[in-house]
Amino acid sequence: MKHLCIRDSLVLILLSVLTFYLTNSFGNDAKPSVCFYYHDNVPFELYQMCDWLVVDPRNKNVYKKERAKLIAYISIGEVSKNSEEYKEINKSWIIGENKDWNTVVLDITNPAYQKFLLKKLSRYKNYDGFFFDTIDSYQSVLKDTDKRERYERALIGFIKSVKEIYPSKKIVLNRGFEIIDKVKDYVDGVVAESLFYGLDLKNGGYREVSEEERKWLLSKLNEVKSYEINVIVIDYLPPKERKKAFQTAKKIEKLGFIPYITNKEINIIGTSFFQIKPRRALILYDKRSCPEIVSCGQHYMAQLILEFYGYIPYMKEINTELPPLDTPLVDKYGAIVVWPGVHLVKNPKKFYNWILTRIKEGNKILFVDDFGFPLTEEYLKPLGINVEPNKANNDNFKIIFKDKHLGFESEPFVDFGDVAIYPKGKKSKPLLILENDKGQKTVPIALTDWGGYGLYGASTYTRFNNTMWVVDPLFFFKKAFKINNYPMPDETTLSGNRILYIHIDGDGFIQRLDYNLKKFSSEVVRDDFIKKYKWPHSVSIIEGEIAPWGAYPKYPHKKLENIARSIFSLPNVEPASHSFSHPFKWEAVLTSIKIKKGYSLIIKGYDHFDINREILGSLKYINTRLAPPNKKAKLFFWTGDCNPPWQVLKLCYENEILNLNAGDTGISYKEPFLSLVSPMGVNKKEYFQVYASFQNENYYTNNWKPPYYRYRNVIQAFELTDKKWRFKPINVYYHFYVVSKYASLKSLKDVY
Repeated sequence: MKHLCIRDSLVLILLSVLTFYLTNSFGNDAKPSVCFYYHDNVPFELYQMCDWLVVDPRNKNVYKKERAKLIAYISIGEVSKNSEEYKEINKSWIIGENKDWNTVVLDITNPAYQKFLLKKLSRYKNYDGFFFDTIDSYQSVLKDTDKRERYERALIGFIKSVKEIYPSKKIVLNRGFEIIDKVKDYVDGVVAESLFYGLDLKNGGYREVSEEERKWLLSKLNEVKSYEINVIVIDYLPPKERKKAFQTAKKIEKLGFIPYITNKEINIIGTSFFQIKPRRALILYDKRSCPEIVSCGQHYMAQLILEFYGYIPYMKEINTELPPLDTPLVDKYGAIVVWPGVHLVKNPKKFYNWILTRIKEGNKILFVDDFGFPLTEEYLKPLGINVEPNKANNDNFKIIFKDKHLGFESEPFVDFGDVAIYPKGKKSKPLLILENDKGQKTVPIALTDWGGYGLYGASTYTRFNNTMWVVDPLFFFKKAFKINNYPMPDETTLSGNRILYIHIDGDGFIQRLDYNLKKFSSEVVRDDFIKKYKWPHSVSIIEGEIAPWGAYPKYPHKKLENIARSIFSLPNVEPASHSFSHPFKWEAVLTSIKIKKGYSLIIKGYDHFDINREILGSLKYINTRLAPPNKKAKLFFWTGDCNPPWQVLKLCYENEILNLNAGDTGISYKEPFLSLVSPMGVNKKEYFQVYASFQNENYYTNNWKPPYYRYRNVIQAFELTDKKWRFKPINVYYHFYVVSKYASLKSLKDVY
């Protein structure tokens, strides 16, 4: 399978191609890339791309054993007065204050304080190393030479003792130039800040470092480098200054140092020997218009296009799940789609302020169907859009310009509206211009310097329950998000060829053929398809169908299990489970509801759902009774409504079980609309459910009703998703019972 359920493997799939996303890269002579992130929820990109990753272990969701070596941030010389740790500090350890940072300076010569520090280090012994910050803070409060020398001797002794206790751990210092010659054999790196750009502590911003400061710092860094110690330079720039950050990193690298360019809060994916092209995309939707994500147009239509361009989409509810303003997004998200539906957001001013902040930060934003806030001068003028009331007393207007990219699946279906809006930015490009009887012009869809917008009827239009793109979405998204022709991950293609995968749901394994009652459907699938076509097949069974203790005690279970064994033993077959009792409604699996008809197979002695029994138990049954010793089933195909709650996906992740099914790709020549092509899957909290690429015969026969030959219509979907653009791999997906009727058997042969 191309998509994985387990967290590590999914991240690796997404990041195995991330190295292609680099804007540029430059040689580093095998020096480690060293990154820093001091807030909660460290981005997964840093765990994969950095060799050493310095995090604050007191924060949430920072400890993850991935590729990077994790280095715990430890402040040696200072502690913030606002921190919980300050409450543990004995006042006798304090030797001064740093008013710029509202901290107290601490005395490393005090044995009690050293004991306190060592105890703190022991809490982080699972980390790969320690980054000792503020080790030179004593210089601001100790003016007496003897006291300084005493402090430095204590600091040297402390560093040596840490190395003796933890000999395999990396030790990295922030500066420490006064003692480096005494500890050079005990440390693995030295950090210095602000070689070209630093922090303006007085005004709270950023500043360029003077030539005099840089000259002094370079002399110190070159001395450290002469000891063959890794020298790491952290410079500070605003998150939107990505080009300058990359140029600065190159300058630092050319001096022989390890660069890391970040923001003043140290909460972005910074620039090291690489600069990651942001590959996440944010889709903002309103739950009032989209109560269930899996049936939501925003999920299908926006996510499909973003995935086509190699983005990893995340859907967030616009009223309750906006990312906080104090966390930059421009380093992580290459696209923000606002698709609110028919409602204004609940707090337009708060949301509008969020939008302005993101635009100022450098994010590209695309509004689809509506803005989510009123079309008034107060809101639109700061976006570079002029607004004036419609002066005409009628609904008459004419189209005076229509871009060639409109009329994609539907012609525009627009009104002039109560107000005329017109983008005035230098880089704005109207895609449709209407003019009323008074000569006023309005632009319902346009590209702008910050992204773009399209009002309903100009971006999409819904008719006969089908939502259609008025504008070519591939053009619209590419231009709005300034997408260049860089390499992108593509789950549809391998070595230039369209990927094919085949998976079979276990339903009907025990069904006899209408045209030959002596044979089971599973035998025909085995002999006429899996053996004949040597392509890889992922084949599942329902334990409750074929096991002796299942729902059909009178069936010949010994023969059925032997058929399953013969299938799983084939070299081109991957064994999978389709559950124990085939739940029809996965939400019910989490409840203590008593099982009754319509919820699953009725199995004697199994009265209440158990997710462990459905998933882990059914896989154990396959692995202990059916699969050969050299094959282990670790793949689960969702059953019934194929809509498992996040808690069920969590079970898959925790047990490294792959998952597949759901998605309703039903595009056809009769309804050739991209809204009928499903995306790759859906996020449910931090877990990802993988969709099947195409639908099975049950969908095409309208829940297994005649005429039964209609599964062959999936070929139309194969063709339509590979015409001008390739949106999907080929996925032959069916149930065993498809071969039980002659017409449907013929349709499956046509598909193969």
